[in-house]
Amino acid sequence: MGRILLLLSAVLFAVTPALMATAIEIAPRDEALTFARSYENGIPQKLLLVIRYENETITGIDVSQALGRPVFDPIILYNELGRDAILAALEVIPDSAAVTLPVTSLRMPVGLGGSHIAAGANFPAHADDAEVEDGPFLFPKQAQPTHWTAPIPSGDGLLDYEAELCFVPLRDFPPVRTTREIGLILCNDVTDRALLLKHIDAFDIQSGQGFTTGKSAPGYLPVGNLFVIPMDVESFARSLTLDLSVNGEIRQSALVLRMVWGLPEILRQTEGLKDRRWAFRGTRIGLPIRNGRVPARAMIMSGTPSGTVFEGIRTMHKVRGFLDYALGGWDRPMQLWVMDRYIREEQKLGRYLKPGDVVHMRVDRMGELRNPVMVSLNSRP
Repeated sequence: MGRILLLLSAVLFAVTPALMATAIEIAPRDEALTFARSYENGIPQKLLLVIRYENETITGIDVSQALGRPVFDPIILYNELGRDAILAALEVIPDSAAVTLPVTSLRMPVGLGGSHIAAGANFPAHADDAEVEDGPFLFPKQAQPTHWTAPIPSGDGLLDYEAELCFVPLRDFPPVRTTREIGLILCNDVTDRALLLKHIDAFDIQSGQGFTTGKSAPGYLPVGNLFVIPMDVESFARSLTLDLSVNGEIRQSALVLRMVWGLPEILRQTEGLKDRRWAFRGTRIGLPIRNGRVPARAMIMSGTPSGTVFEGIRTMHKVRGFLDYALGGWDRPMQLWVMDRYIREEQKLGRYLKPGDVVHMRVDRMGELRNPVMVSLNSRP
């Protein structure tokens, strides 16, 4: 099944003209180091320090060639040498010695963990859409990241997209002391809104209950094809604009600086919630904190702007759900009837993602994702 999905993804990648890329700006080296990895038969072949990204090709210095030894992971490289030594080693390699590869050869730019810190309602307009009045909140997301063209399984719920910028620690560090050793990667925080709404605490949305359940299916975390290590991560992040389209139609577009909580505040909140637990698949899990530290390669997901399919529970759903409850549905809380009304009627409308859709996220200085939605044979978690 996996090979079939990969083949269909490649075909869709090749024949979707709306997604033909224009040039993506790459940050100068004095602002950030930008990495990509090429693959062959699923095995990393080259780690590139990226120079250009245009016309469906990517150009960069082959780091292994520059250093005279095999190197395939940018975090290992950075931790071994540091920024200054990497730049010094590359100064003797002219840009004319760079290699140019098709972007289709790219896959995961860096190894990442499977447990992440996620921020909800961290953009004011999205918080308004979701009817969250008391500010952002955190919850754990349990999903192994997939590559930038990996298919998203459709399932049988209400599949939604969320463009996000993710901070990636290069070393373990305590959340009370923000480290400068942070990388950046794009991600799509894919969500089954039906599953989330069935498990949410409608009286305390900020608890984050239900969010882990609705966001943690396999394939629900595709990430971008570039891994960026800025000199000043917060300043670099604030300069970015997140853009996401579905089938060529722009759905989300927002400046990262619109976030309510920046990285230091997300980490401060993480420290305060280190003992909190969230229900997930019959057990209870916490944020990824090990021995008082945020582990390297866990993603700190900073939230999504407005423009998701979900725009809150409308008044008609609340009224109809109340009537379902009042006319004999007393065996369940009224809010569950409201959620059921929303889910059933949205399934009829077909506004959420469905097989054949292509979700494209593109951000200058950060790369892109192009993920087709595919029918999944796996049952929903």
